[in-house]
Amino acid sequence: MSPLLIADIAVGSICIAVGLLHLSVFVRRRDLKPHLFFALMAISAGLSVLTDPWMITAETVPSFISALKFRISFEGILWVALIWFIDAYTQTARRSLVWVLTAAYALALFLNLFLPFGILFSQISHLHPVTLAWGEKIVSANGSLSIWRFLPDAAFVFLLFFAGESCYRLYREGHQRRALGLGISLFLILGVGYVDGILMDLGIVNPPSLIGITFLALVLVMGGQLTDEVVRASALTRKVAVERERMDIILSALNTGLALMDAELNVVWVNEGTRKAFPWDDPVGKKCYAFAEKLKEPCEGCGGLQAIADGEIHETERLNSTNNRWYHIASVPIKDHKGQVTNVLESSTDISDQKRTEEARDQAMRELETLKVRLEEENIYLKSEIEEDLGFSEIIGKSNALLYVLGRIKQVAETDAIVLVQGETGTGKELVSRAIHQTSLRSGKPFVKVNCAALPANLVESELFGHEKGAFTGATQMRKGRFEVADKGTLFLDEISELPRWDPGEAAARSPGGAV
Repeated sequence: MSPLLIADIAVGSICIAVGLLHLSVFVRRRDLKPHLFFALMAISAGLSVLTDPWMITAETVPSFISALKFRISFEGILWVALIWFIDAYTQTARRSLVWVLTAAYALALFLNLFLPFGILFSQISHLHPVTLAWGEKIVSANGSLSIWRFLPDAAFVFLLFFAGESCYRLYREGHQRRALGLGISLFLILGVGYVDGILMDLGIVNPPSLIGITFLALVLVMGGQLTDEVVRASALTRKVAVERERMDIILSALNTGLALMDAELNVVWVNEGTRKAFPWDDPVGKKCYAFAEKLKEPCEGCGGLQAIADGEIHETERLNSTNNRWYHIASVPIKDHKGQVTNVLESSTDISDQKRTEEARDQAMRELETLKVRLEEENIYLKSEIEEDLGFSEIIGKSNALLYVLGRIKQVAETDAIVLVQGETGTGKELVSRAIHQTSLRSGKPFVKVNCAALPANLVESELFGHEKGAFTGATQMRKGRFEVADKGTLFLDEISELPRWDPGEAAARSPGGAV
């Protein structure tokens, strides 16, 4: 068996074995998408290398073309898988470029299958022997190149940009080790292997192609790096499990129930507080609304759905239909590095006692409001009764003079005029004044009586018109005058003739500013 054949079989087998290993990792952990695309890359590279013996030992042009088409097809799948591997591994934001490159290579694959001589040649005239450095002989093709080969070559230029920019972005985000490992591996396969393949197709260099050897380097470097990440992730998982166990012990002591859900409201984890509140079933793996309230659809006004939709914290209060308890629910969104909501953490606090207290308070307030309305109605009724019963009943008499006075009372009560009531002491001036007030539209406002004869001369102004704090010695606070107190009501100045005569000069002398 020739050395080249042995090398091809060894390289191809290693690539396929490593690819199957990473495919098994993805089957167990569907969230590790880089392993899926890396597995497709490795398996495609292995199959491409294993077609080399068929191609380099072909005896006829049709046999050579068949082998060449298979090899290019596997390599095309390799490049598509590489594009998506870079995207998944670096979490690039250039998804549009990913799709453009995928479409370009997909078109190249289609043309390679259906063009007579594949995508590299428009015509193959004959096969010619090539002697390798160690004396082994293989065959290569002579012919004219196809104009369609520019498609994968142009895509390769953009692939170089995409790979370099993605590695740089990964490095800038603080993942220097991952960025360097990926960059070195991509340099080997893109900068050496791919270019060597192009030069060999153009007849500038002789076979064999280095693509298999360079991709083996990529497989080994990236395989080791991905395996290292899996090992570190496993160790981290064990550490997190220990820390979560400790946290569960702490959270179990809380009265607040906690539940972690994914973006589809499936319960991922709950603390002991939630299990105690809803002891009838294991919630993990079930929809939160199906577990907590036996519902088939999300609750109306669900805070979790709102948190997933807008990425904000939402607080709701809800009466749980299964245990007839009130809960205050805070829904907190958890986002990934791209800002997408991946989980929601909900805390549920039992507020049933608070709700009962609030309901009792509201009921008491409603009863007080009802009592207030009833008392107001009774007050209005009693007032009307008193007015009907008393009227001028406090003033007793039927003489013509008295009836004249009562008539005048009704007449002036309908106006805002100042009324002078005259009479000797004891003749009922205050009774007449009160009758005027009660009959007027001001009856609902204050009736203020001032005994003018009892006012000291130096306090008349202060009593009638009030004063501000500090207006004179002894004015320690503001005081409203009787005029202000009787605003919109009635002011009865009894014995007004006893008021001291007002002297403008004396008032000006008492004024701090000297003005009247």
